[in-house]
Amino acid sequence: MIERIAAVRGSKITIIAVRLGAWWPLWLLLMLTTSMPPSTALAQDERVTVRLDGRALFRVGPTTDADATTRAQRVERRLATLLENPQAIARARVERGTLEEERIVTVAGVPVVTVSLLDAEDNLTTPAALAALWAQRIDTALAEGRGRRLSPGGRFAAEVQSAVTAAFGRLGESALTVIPRSLAALLVLGLFWFIASV
Repeated sequence: MIERIAAVRGSKITIIAVRLGAWWPLWLLLMLTTSMPPSTALAQDERVTVRLDGRALFRVGPTTDADATTRAQRVERRLATLLENPQAIARARVERGTLEEERIVTVAGVPVVTVSLLDAEDNLTTPAALAALWAQRIDTALAEGRGRRLSPGGRFAAEVQSAVTAAFGRLGESALTVIPRSLAALLVLGLFWFIASV
């Protein structure tokens, strides 16, 4: 297939004939995606939202022993366990971790989440300030969760509501990630299609 590319220089039009196969845009895309260094793929936001009753509290990143999804699930399980006995919930406290830069948010003596230096850097603050913020959000969420569980309908209504809220919240987060990537892919394909048809 012969493609023509026109370039305008002053009043001259130079036509360059290039002999290329019909599949060259796909080959070029394949070469670009396979030649990307692994660090480029890891540059994506790896943080995951921690939710209680479907409501977003904060986002956690990976640690040395767990990825972000596993870490968020652990925090959510601990918070759900605390809500199984709503009368025994105490205020969240911030304690110093084993490392100088770590802080641990505890509720009723149960360690809920460890705030690392990396978490603080991701949120552009210090570990102590971030731990205080997360403790405040945990307090608010636990108080609201306790209120929902002690209201008429109790735990069943709270569980149904949290499942629906979490589903829509995660759908929204997925849409915010997938839609821009899809539009970018369509733009690249459209650009290659345009170049191929010129």
